[in-house]
Amino acid sequence: MYAHCYRSGEIKFSPEEELPGLICVGSGEERKLRIVVGVCARHTYDGETLLVPGVPEAEDGAAKLAAVEHFCDQVHLRMEEEGV
Repeated sequence: MYAHCYRSGEIKFSPEEELPGLICVGSGEERKLRIVVGVCARHTYDGETLLVPGVPEAEDGAAKLAAVEHFCDQVHLRMEEEGV
């Protein structure tokens, strides 16, 4: 399973490794990936949508990319801690 994010910061889960226009922010066994991403992500008011922290309020593309890179690092670190 893979977790991807849109330019808006919204996170989507998919069995596809690459999705056009989206950045892969993590991969692994589905249940563990969803838990790890859910811990690292910002939750919206609807209780379902997950966002990469820092992306929605970023002032420019460089700031968005820095937020995505930080999020990827956090996801990978937590996945390693889980032994995935």
